[in-house]
Amino acid sequence: MLTKPSLSSAPLRASLSSRSTVVFAIVAVLALGSTVAATGLGRAPQGRFDEARAKMMAECTDLSKARVVAAPAGNPCDLTRTPPPAIPQLKLGQREIEAADAAQRAGDHAGAAALLATALSRTDVIDRSHTLVASLVAGKLIDDVSQRVDADPTLLDDPRLSAAIRRTSYASSRQPLAAERLHALAVLAGVPAQVPLRSAGLVEATATQAMADVDAKLRAMESALLAKDVARCEKAAEPAEGLAGQVTLGPGICRIAANIVTSREHLVALRARGPKLHLTTARRL
Repeated sequence: MLTKPSLSSAPLRASLSSRSTVVFAIVAVLALGSTVAATGLGRAPQGRFDEARAKMMAECTDLSKARVVAAPAGNPCDLTRTPPPAIPQLKLGQREIEAADAAQRAGDHAGAAALLATALSRTDVIDRSHTLVASLVAGKLIDDVSQRVDADPTLLDDPRLSAAIRRTSYASSRQPLAAERLHALAVLAGVPAQVPLRSAGLVEATATQAMADVDAKLRAMESALLAKDVARCEKAAEPAEGLAGQVTLGPGICRIAANIVTSREHLVALRARGPKLHLTTARRL
């Protein structure tokens, strides 16, 4: 079984967003001489770049508008804003789960179920940050609730907890690397504007090719994760060349992100079990 990573560290995205796009602009300029033949300058590089950027922005818009709960949503394409923090919500959820454990020990099963329902309701609020860390944090709360239900299945008889399970979307688990992929594309899309010289479309062509390479790479990694093939994800994450190699996720992220897929399985299992009137519950009624 994979070990949950520490969630007290800075967001995994920091390795991308903390670098100035000027750095990538410099790399782009240096790479121009080796990419002229591959970028197809005769096919309107500015137009192809604009098309790639528009496609990226449309994906980010769809992601940010996804129906979950009323909470601030992060936009991985917006490099000017810091995503809503996930750790404070995690701490609140963990306190509620600890309180649920205390209620269970005291024989207050209804109180325990209510507290678990409240903790679970935080997952989609967290998930709205649209970062890999937020997805991991949301999954951690789902895992914790799942463990409590495994220990006492009668908790599912409480309508508050069963309703919270049905409401929980955990949308990021269907595309565990989507937010990081879009953020990387946004960094690359900002390169041409940072180049302080005219390049006759060379910078735009280089950025467009890098965006295509990064998009394909992270989609391949994500496909492997959804298939629970960590080795294939790590293979797909092998370093890219040129500008694409400057902004991407490495093989080490695969074992971490695989936990998101596992957490989704726990949520699906909770939904499948549903509320059932157990003998022990009937005795308490």
